[in-house]
Amino acid sequence: MSAARAASSGGANRLRRMSLGDWLGLGQLVVAVLGFSFAIWQLKGTRQAVERTEDRLKVNDLLYELPQLHRLERDLDESVRRGDIDDTIRALNDWRAQASRVGAYIRRVPGSDDLVSELHSSIAHAGQAKNALVNGKTNALAVTTETRASIEKVCRDIPSVAAELRSRIGGEDLNAHA
Repeated sequence: MSAARAASSGGANRLRRMSLGDWLGLGQLVVAVLGFSFAIWQLKGTRQAVERTEDRLKVNDLLYELPQLHRLERDLDESVRRGDIDDTIRALNDWRAQASRVGAYIRRVPGSDDLVSELHSSIAHAGQAKNALVNGKTNALAVTTETRASIEKVCRDIPSVAAELRSRIGGEDLNAHA
């Protein structure tokens, strides 16, 4: 008898000699391995669901923030038209804060690079205009000319980004584009 045949017949003999307890232990091991595999698969699915939910919440937050930019543009225009320096400074500060939050959201949206750049530009212009007014300039109309033009461009382009985001709420994960 060859060595390979003897080894295989020895293994077959061991299987025949296994007691009921040995078979039950082997069955428990198989069930445990299958159970852990299933649990890991479920955890992966749960993680993906949580990530999708987080993305949807971020999109909803952004969709709430976008109209606030239009309100701030209107507030700035009204305070400048009235010549109210304090309200103009407040509107400029509010714009900077709100635009920063929106910029953090939309930088992940495909095709939004120009809008993000313009948002950053409007934030910088608003800071410069605010500083000029705080430092004693009194002609809010002249001081905010570049700022208002930049803000107007942002507010003009925001609706297309909002439409893109609305279409994604039930769809693909925004992180796939980051």
